[in-house]
Amino acid sequence: RYLADDDDRRWSVPVVVRSGGREHRRLLVDRVELVRLDDPIAAVVNAGGHGFYRVQYATELRAALLADASEQLSTVERFGLVDDTWSAVLSGRATAAEFLDVVRAFAFEHDLPVWRALGTGLRGIGRLVGPDDHDRYRAEVGELVRPALDICGLEVAEGEGPLERQLRGLLVGLAGSVAHDDEVIGLARGWQAADQRGDAVDPELAAAAVPVV
Repeated sequence: RYLADDDDRRWSVPVVVRSGGREHRRLLVDRVELVRLDDPIAAVVNAGGHGFYRVQYATELRAALLADASEQLSTVERFGLVDDTWSAVLSGRATAAEFLDVVRAFAFEHDLPVWRALGTGLRGIGRLVGPDDHDRYRAEVGELVRPALDICGLEVAEGEGPLERQLRGLLVGLAGSVAHDDEVIGLARGWQAADQRGDAVDPELAAAAVPVV
């Protein structure tokens, strides 16, 4: 839930915590459940991503996960960390600056679901930034997105699958619409013009070009 209410009902929630290479499974019945961990600084809550609940880490715990997220967390766990952090921002339990710290740790992320969650937050923050900070925020987003876009490339490579193409389209949309990247905007205009002429354009790039232009 984003907002608190007076509902005092309690739900039994199965919780899985991974620490020190070992999983701890608990059924959360009371409001507080204490778990003795092998390595409390490197604990993954909702390990495996099977639980239908939000996780909010203390700052030092989240920083420990972000320091080596690609090694410590699976794709679904990385998605959960990003999505939960953005939900905490929406509920007022975390700041937009904290979410940007998470994005910085995922600059070289290559999985589409994780980037979808990152993109949701980046676009959301863009709608909250005041006029005086637009240029600075656009530059920040450009720096965050560019490493992944450089790895993905701006042209479709032979043998690519649909997920790679969707990721490129998503990154192009962020770079063009949010960061206002001049190179991407120019390419998007070219893709849109070519598509309108009936030339062959990758569907993901053609779709991404519309909001950019």
